[in-house]
Amino acid sequence: MERVASHYHLPVVDIGKTITDKIQKGELTWEEYGLDYVHPTPLGHEIITSELLNLFQEKEQKEKCDGRLLSGNPRIFRSIPKFLYYGFV
Repeated sequence: MERVASHYHLPVVDIGKTITDKIQKGELTWEEYGLDYVHPTPLGHEIITSELLNLFQEKEQKEKCDGRLLSGNPRIFRSIPKFLYYGFV
C-alpha cells in the first residue's frame, strides 16, 4: 500500500499501525477496537475518523503554507482507465 501511495505521491493512513501501537501501549484492546477483529466498534470508528481528520488537517495546513488551496493530485488518474472514474473527479 505504501509503495503505491508513494508512487502517486499520496498520503497514507495506516490504521493497522495506529491500532497496534495503541494496543502495545495499553491504551486499547482488540475487543474495544473491533467487534470481530475486522469491523470496528463505535470507538474503533472514532479512532479511524480521528486519524483521517488529522491527515486532512495536516494536508490543508501544508497547502496553506505553500499558498495553495486543496488542489488534489490528479496524477493518479493518468494510469486508471477514464471510464472507472469519469464523473467522480
